[in-house]
Amino acid sequence: MHNDYLEMLKTPLADIANSTNAPYAGSSRAAMFLNEFAEGVDLIHCDIAGTGSDKAGLGLSPMIRALYLQAKNQK
Repeated sequence: MHNDYLEMLKTPLADIANSTNAPYAGSSRAAMFLNEFAEGVDLIHCDIAGTGSDKAGLGLSPMIRALYLQAKNQK
């Protein structure tokens, strides 16, 4: 991740901000925020936007369900 995203989270009011008014790079800023607290931990970003509909008969959050089942079946 680029440190530019960390620069966007700087604030005079706290060590780091968890939100900004910038209209772009939201998921990258969120990842950088989490990265500041997750030293030595691998992170994964699950983009679940648009899964709040069951139009195709898939139900809600099919990707999260698939990841859960995969993790559950790991040995």
